[in-house]
Parts: sequence; C-alpha cells; structure tokens
Amino acid sequence: MSEPSIVAAPKRERTLLDFVFVAGVAVALLAFFLLRYPMRDFGFPMGPDAPVYLWWANLAAYDGLSAVSRPGVPALTLVLGGTLGISQTLVLAALGGVFGAIAGLAGAVFASAGEGSKRWLFVVGGLLTGTFAAHLAGGYFANLVFAALFLAAAALLATTDASIAAAALFGAGGLAHPLFFVVGLVILVLTALASRRRGTSILEGDSGKVLVTAVGGGVLVGAGLAALFRGPNPPDVPTSKDGYLRAAGLQDELRAAYLERFAQHWLRFVPFVSVPLAVAGLWKRGDFVVRFLRVWGLVAVVGVIGAVVTGRGPAERFVTFAFVLPIGATLGLAWLWRVLRPRALAIVATVILAGTMIGGAVFTWAQQHPFFEASETTSAVIETVLGKPGTPIVVAVDAPGDAAGFEAARIGNLLRASVSPDRVRDVHVYIGNERRLAQGKPTITGDPTHDALSRLTLEEIKIPSGGMRSESDTSHLVIDESPALSFEPRTALLAGVAIFGLLLATGFGWAWVATGGPSADALALSPAFGAAGIIIVGIAADRLGLPLTEFVAVIVSAIVAVGGYLFAFLRGKEPPKWVPFRKSKPAPRIYR
Repeated sequence: MSEPSIVAAPKRERTLLDFVFVAGVAVALLAFFLLRYPMRDFGFPMGPDAPVYLWWANLAAYDGLSAVSRPGVPALTLVLGGTLGISQTLVLAALGGVFGAIAGLAGAVFASAGEGSKRWLFVVGGLLTGTFAAHLAGGYFANLVFAALFLAAAALLATTDASIAAAALFGAGGLAHPLFFVVGLVILVLTALASRRRGTSILEGDSGKVLVTAVGGGVLVGAGLAALFRGPNPPDVPTSKDGYLRAAGLQDELRAAYLERFAQHWLRFVPFVSVPLAVAGLWKRGDFVVRFLRVWGLVAVVGVIGAVVTGRGPAERFVTFAFVLPIGATLGLAWLWRVLRPRALAIVATVILAGTMIGGAVFTWAQQHPFFEASETTSAVIETVLGKPGTPIVVAVDAPGDAAGFEAARIGNLLRASVSPDRVRDVHVYIGNERRLAQGKPTITGDPTHDALSRLTLEEIKIPSGGMRSESDTSHLVIDESPALSFEPRTALLAGVAIFGLLLATGFGWAWVATGGPSADALALSPAFGAAGIIIVGIAADRLGLPLTEFVAVIVSAIVAVGGYLFAFLRGKEPPKWVPFRKSKPAPRIYR
C-alpha cells in the first residue's frame, strides 16, 4: 500500500496568520469570561463552589494534598499562585476564564481536525466550545479542568499518534476530578471499540492509540490517588446542599433537588439549535472525530437518563460536560455551509445559529456572581477569640426547609476559607437557632428536611450532654468586615492573562513534541499541556514532602517548562513515535 501524499507546507505568511487566529480565539474567550469582574465590580470569585476550592487550597498548603479529595485543582492553584506571587482568591477568580479559553482552543483543534482545517471552522468551533464552558466556569473548577484536558487529549488523538502525551493530559484531568475521569474512560473505551477495523487487532490504528490513552491515563490516576493515602485525611464535612441531604439520608429530597435544577437550567444549553445541528454534523461522516463525538453523545444521553431515573446524581452535570453539543453543532454548521446556496444565505444562517448558541452561554454567564460579600469575611481579631486549635468553632444557621442545607454549606465554606489552615477542621455549622444550640438540642420546626439536618449537624458538633457550659466547650463565631479575601476587580483580568501566559509558556515545549513541530495546533494546545504538567509535577512534589510554597511552586513551573523545551530540542524534527503499534495516518493540518 502506497504512502498517502502530503500537502505542501503553506507559505510563511499563511502560517503566521494561523497563529493569529489561535491568539484571536484565546483573547476573545478570555475577554468574555474575565471582563465581567471589572464590569460588575466583583471582588471575589464567582460561583457557589469558589469558597470550597479556596479552603481546600489553604488546607492543602498546610496539611498536604492528601487532605483534599480532589488534588488536581489545589495543586494547580497553589503552583500558579506561588509562581506568579498572587493570592489564591485571585487565582480562583481567573481560573474559570482561563480554562474556558483552554477548552475552547482544544475544541477548535478537535472540530477542525476532519474538515480540511478551514480557518472559519477553527474560529467557530473555538468560540462555541469555549463559551459552552460557561456552564462550568462559575465555580465548578474540577469539572472544568477535567473537561478542558479531556478535550485536549481528544484533539491530540484526532490529529497525531502521540497516545502517551494524550494519556498524560487525560490522567492529569482525572486527578482534578476522579469521578468524571470514569465517564471519560467509558468514552475512550467505547471509542476504541467503535474504531476497530474488522479483521485487525484492537491495538492497531485509531483503536490502539485510544486504548493506550485510556490505559495510560488510568495508570496515572491510580498512582496519583494511591500516593495520597499517606497523610492527613480530608475533613468529613458537606460542602454543598447536596452533601447535607446525602449525609442526612434524605434521598427523596436529594432526587427532587436534582430534577428541579435540571428542569430550571436545561434551556440554557439551547438544545433546539445545538442538537439538530449536531445530529446533522455527525450523520454521514465516519472519521475518528465523528466516531468519538457519537460515543460521547451516547454516554451523555445515557448518563442524563440514568441520573433522572435513579436520582443517584445530578443530570445537569452530564449536560454541562456534553461538549459534544458545541463541537457537533460546529460540524453541523460546516454541513450547512456546504449545502446552502446562495453563499449569502449560508453566511446568514451560520451567523444566526452560532449567535443563538453563544447567546445561551452569554445568558448563563450573566447570571454568575459571587456567593458572599467582603462584609461576611472573618476579621483577624477572631483568631485571638476562638481559642486554641481543637476548640470547636460553631455558627448557627437557621433557614427554612432544604434552604438550610444551602445556607449551611455557604457559611461553612466561607468560614473555612477565612480562618487559618490549622483551624479549618474546627469549623462546624449548626442548623437551627442559637438558643437550642446552647442547650445542645436540635431545633424542631415540623419541617422534615430542616429537622433532619438540625439533628445531623448537632451530632457532628458533639456538644457534651447538658449543653455548652463554657467557652472551653465551643466558641461562638463573630463575623466582621474584612477585605482579607477580596481583590480589586480589574486585577482578575490581569491575573487571567498572566495565568494563561504562564500555562502557555510552560506547555509549549511539550505541545511542540506531541504535535511534531511549532505549529498552530501546538500553540492552541500548549496551555492544556502546561496545566497537566503542573498538576502532575505539583502532586509529585507534594508527595515527596515538598510543601507547595512559593519557592517550590517556581521550581515546579520551571521543571515543567524546561523539561518540555529540552525534550523538543533533543528530538529535533523527528516525528512522534510514542505508540507501541502500527501508526495510523493523521490528517494534514493545513488551514485554508
């Protein structure tokens, strides 16, 4: 069988224009996400989970990464903050926008892999995928980091044979969110089975490289999580309303909350536009990109149905991870572009449909806001009032029904983010009024949900029988105004640009090696490689007993960056050979 012909390399000015398009997509997405801070004068990270990641990072810096259940994001934020010399609060404010841009660039490479690499397809795919990340960028950082790195791994598999590099991206994402790693693993295994050609070994061609990525990522995640068994365990405290309902055994209420959330938010994904376009884009083509997206869509549908029927998980989260919608819709727009005549009609249809999908993301992002204000952060004097470490820090939160769970989680996360790391495990939230708390009794209102949560939180505080006798038993927390956790809104934009630049610089060498040269694809995937490298090396440093202080953070970033450029220099122009089986032939990456 003769080797396929290779299209001649484009001229220099065309290559430079490709880099400009990559930069343009990145700038547009960073502006979309990060300008909201100065425009709305927000001085704290948006989203309900931002305080969780803040106290996780603080605790991980003090006790090590074994003290958090999802080590990837704390390792990443500690290294980023330490390298750049900025606070964890500011890092978290920028993180959603940065990884929204990373997801968009990876989606752009993936969407354009099988369509002749048209520039407009790269731009549209990048904007649709990146803005779709708004459903996760509002505080769901572990989900977002996994999604961005998973997309980067998929893009690499669609354009190269660098399966070990894809496994590193996939595994690093799994260390950020181990539960969604399982979902990604299912997608990869099913894609490998769907890509197997009749009469050939599963280790040949596309199926082989996908399977190696799945196995390699699994080994990396398994080794990383196993290494975290040594050291202090994470605090056993709910960090969300769902966690409180689950801990209290209120399964019916939890399922109702999941269904209500799904019903309220599903229209934000604009399914009446994206789903028909995705179906059209994936209907007749049979290349690797389409096979991968079909499997992803199947897993998303099964996940949503299973979550709705069983009530064991939030169906909404499967939809927020369904990046098959924007990428499939991009391919659908490419199909419309081919079939619609005259060309003016194709242009109008593309702009309207793409604008509608982006409009759904704009609406979602416009609803995001910080979930507490600076006036709620604890003052420095509190540390002198609360007593020694080990003394319970208790705050009473009294809200009706299941709203009590949300408010308790919000206040609890706020307090753990506000106190010093050695006091994080001392923070407790009691659901009920202060009088009943002082008596050591639950607050009974007649509402089954509220009363069950009051009993649960009282048991967790372990107040002695007879109630609170003195301050030595428990300390009452006073909340005062302090700017300790806030920042100047305009600095969030600057921090995002700095973080994105750092990730790009640390990852470009590795992307260069994985893609076979300093191409536009390498530039687009560089921030993902930088993030993956920092997560892996940061966790390794922590497990070796090196706390992720500013000095260690700089060393970690330097190791990732220098390692990539050194590897690229040593390999020279040699094409990637990181596959233990016969190579498949990737499509030529030439923008037209």
